[in-house]
Amino acid sequence: MHNGNSMAVPSERLQMHRLRTDEWAARLYEGYCETWQTQREHLSPAFLRGIAQNVVSVVCSARVGAVTDEFVREQHRTGRDANWLKPALEAFKRDMQLLAHKWNQAAELDARTVQYMLESNPESSRIRIAAWEVITARARTRTLDAGIVSIEARIKMAESSLNGMLMAETPAYRRASVEQSVSRLKEERKELRSSLDDWQVRLKIALRDAAGIEAPGSSASNAVTPDAKENQVGRPRSKKDKRTGGRHQSKSPQVAPYRSEWKRATKGLLIDDPKMSVLQICRELDNNATKMPKKWIVGENRSFETAYKDQNVTQRIHTAISKIRSDLSKAGVTR
Repeated sequence: MHNGNSMAVPSERLQMHRLRTDEWAARLYEGYCETWQTQREHLSPAFLRGIAQNVVSVVCSARVGAVTDEFVREQHRTGRDANWLKPALEAFKRDMQLLAHKWNQAAELDARTVQYMLESNPESSRIRIAAWEVITARARTRTLDAGIVSIEARIKMAESSLNGMLMAETPAYRRASVEQSVSRLKEERKELRSSLDDWQVRLKIALRDAAGIEAPGSSASNAVTPDAKENQVGRPRSKKDKRTGGRHQSKSPQVAPYRSEWKRATKGLLIDDPKMSVLQICRELDNNATKMPKKWIVGENRSFETAYKDQNVTQRIHTAISKIRSDLSKAGVTR
């Protein structure tokens, strides 16, 4: 990489091993939950804790052994200075222990959530389904988040390599190959971020509907029905078709799948607080460093709040946010 630091590549490799292990752990956690649900087993706190203790911890331990063996063999083959190897591998081992602890905490959070929900009425099918919805959304969110972090690390390393190539006489085809890889990774990251935004919204809806079931005197319209399946929250019951005598399921309202980053962020804010004003939304978007649409940029202004206070742009922003409010209201997400 031509940066004068011989430990640059080994340290980045160890960091990548840690990130990939986190991604694999997230996929395993989600996979076990999905398999358990497919087998129509009841969700329990003990099951969730067992995934972290008996699956994720084993993966972390196995990765410590595999990565240590990889680096030790490489050092023997190349005959490089081994003074850095032991402390680097010890640090990696500690990172794996912290990673296992992180997943124990995540499993404990899910277990406490399920335990609290089931305490109100363990035999209620609506509560069990609501619990599955919450855990499924959380597991998928963690998987997507881990994948994004892993891809961002790969993009960073690839861009560092490109900078190194500028300092050396690197063939053009090699630079082009790395540039294509960076472009592909950025597209993949964009897709994952979009999916993550959607699942975060679904998680918020699942938590809201679960609270509606547990709340005393909650109406049936706020509850998750026993027919809710396939990770759809609040799906209506099946109704008979009078013309054919058969049965069909009415379509559940869907939240608009926005492509724009600011629209997805606004949708999440409105789900948390449907009564949030336009000015408050603009301030939250600025706090989250959300990218503003080019058509709203006036001069050097790149702030949502400043744009909203500009008389030439105010109505555009107000209309766009009102449209999102309307979409959420029609989908039954907000009231």
